Amino acid sequence: PMRTLKNPLFLIFVALLLALFLLPLKVSLFRVEGRSMEPTLRKGEVVVALRDAPIGPSSLVVFFDPRGGEERKLVKRVAARDGDPLLRTPEGSLLPAGSLYEQGTPDLLRVPQGCLFVEGDNPGFSDDSRRGWLVPRPLVVGTVKAVLFPLSRFRLIP
Repeated sequence: PMRTLKNPLFLIFVALLLALFLLPLKVSLFRVEGRSMEPTLRKGEVVVALRDAPIGPSSLVVFFDPRGGEERKLVKRVAARDGDPLLRTPEGSLLPAGSLYEQGTPDLLRVPQGCLFVEGDNPGFSDDSRRGWLVPRPLVVGTVKAVLFPLSRFRLIP
C-alpha cells in the first residue's frame, strides 16, 4: 500500500489544490529571492502569505519595494511597529531601540503611524546598505505563514 502523506506527488497535488482554492481568499504565494532572510528562509523557497493576518513583533512580511519597485516584492522580519522606539546610530542607520531605549535620548525616534520597521535576518546578504526599512502598511502584501516548497522544507511559520 502507498502511504499518501509521504508520497511527494500527493503532497504536490494537495498543495496545488489548496493554492487554487485559497488564492481568492487573500492568500499569496511568494518565491524568496536572495539570501537576506537566511537561515529562516532560503533562496528559492515558496512561502504562503496571508493578506489580512495580524502583524506581530518579529512577524515575517512580504511587501512591495518602498523604493518604487511596483513589481518587486521583498520579505523581511518586523523589528518594530507603529509608535515603537528606534535609535539613530552615529552612522545614520536606524535600529529598533528595544532594551537600548533611554528616556531623553536625543536620537530617539518612533516608527511613524501606519508604518513598520523591517530588517533581514542575514544583513550581510542584503541588497542595499541600510540596516532596516521603514515600510508603509499599504505596501504590505501579507504575513508569511508557511514555507510551501520545496516539500522537504515545508513548515508553518508562527
